[in-house]
Amino acid sequence: MVIVPSQDPACLDETRVEAWRRAIDAGERPAVVALAWHKLEAYVRAQVPARVIEKS
Repeated sequence: MVIVPSQDPACLDETRVEAWRRAIDAGERPAVVALAWHKLEAYVRAQVPARVIEKS
């Protein structure tokens, strides 16, 4: 799966991304939906595969 952001990842709210990363590091696995770039970036930084909800 390839995901292409619709906005510049450099514009993400760092506080929010880091909060999600701490949650992921603590074992939580929040679902990522199409517009949840903060969560997706947090998974990337935590080096954990994201739990992505796909439209079928």
